[in-house]
Amino acid sequence: MTRNIGRNVDRRRASKRRAKADRNELDAQIRESCLQLLEPLAGLMLRAGLGAGELSDLCRRAYVVAATQTLATPSRRPNASRIAVATGLTRQEVARLLRADKSPGKFELRQLQRANRVLAGWHADAHYATRLGVPRSLPISGSGYSFQRLVRTYGGDVPPRAVLDELRRASAVSTTASGAIVPRRKFVEYGIRPQKHLQEVARKLCVLAETLVHNTQDPRSTLFEGMAETRMLKTDRYPIAVRRLSTSAKRFLNATNLYLSSDDREAKSSRGRTKYKGLGVGVYLFSKPR
Repeated sequence: MTRNIGRNVDRRRASKRRAKADRNELDAQIRESCLQLLEPLAGLMLRAGLGAGELSDLCRRAYVVAATQTLATPSRRPNASRIAVATGLTRQEVARLLRADKSPGKFELRQLQRANRVLAGWHADAHYATRLGVPRSLPISGSGYSFQRLVRTYGGDVPPRAVLDELRRASAVSTTASGAIVPRRKFVEYGIRPQKHLQEVARKLCVLAETLVHNTQDPRSTLFEGMAETRMLKTDRYPIAVRRLSTSAKRFLNATNLYLSSDDREAKSSRGRTKYKGLGVGVYLFSKPR
């Protein structure tokens, strides 16, 4: 009897260890998937000149919006406490985000990317700018108000030389004849700053993500999504394949636009008598280095 009891105890312990190992593996897989999602987004934000602090604040806002929509019922909206439980944020943080305007507002200076943080201080601090907000030319070093001192005040623990190299790389500063430096821009540009570019990228990413999420949540009414790819395309055939696939995609989208525009014309003639839903198709090429 005692031997059987001992075996049962060992089995239960082994089962718990397997269950814990499975949970740890699942958690690791989820985190790896999230990292894969965030890497291109982080790259986009970096090229737009946004720092990690800004993206972190936007993530908090997105979590609160998502939790509000997910936990809401027809009769009531979730309160700050329930949203805090679901998101892992504090109730004070949730309350602050709920009070904030729906559109992202101004960020605190500490949230900015460090080079932009330095530029912001350069334009706003009375020690480094005139009353009209015109930044002064600064010596790189010295006992007074210098670029090194500016970086120590606004750049945190990064070396002033690293900030200066980044500002020069981005053509955000210039050097005077005396060797002093003066800013040429109010922020560092990384090539995708124009708002229309960001809006277009955000719109396309959003509709793709909404389709994928919808299909995981409601398998009975999935929207079509699929991929066709190869990792064995010969290098000399790559340009030809890109041209052919692009041509085929354009023809398909042109035909789709004609089909959908006919419904648009019918909708305008019967407006007010029929309910409508949005529908569209997105096509894109993607390429990965081997």
